[in-house]
Amino acid sequence: MDYLHNLVSGALGQDSALQRLAEEASAGQTEPSARTRQRLELALEDARERDPGFAEALERAVARVQAVSEPTSGSQVLTGSTFSGPTAVQVGDHNRQDNTFGA
Repeated sequence: MDYLHNLVSGALGQDSALQRLAEEASAGQTEPSARTRQRLELALEDARERDPGFAEALERAVARVQAVSEPTSGSQVLTGSTFSGPTAVQVGDHNRQDNTFGA
């Protein structure tokens, strides 16, 4: 992710869209505002059109980030659940789970 950040920062420099994105992140926003997202998309589109080398590097960097953030084949994800008390979760085919509470 650092590589992607450095790549974009190097291409956009002091672009106001990138500065606004940093301000929003510092303020605790987890997603950019719609306006900032649009401005950043336009700035990146312009940079890609002007510099084919940047366009290729950006494509590769985004693919790398996506590859490491996607669950691997066959993996299971459990999110948004709250458990209170003894809990067991079993996911997938042919699992075996032995529980001994207080034994």
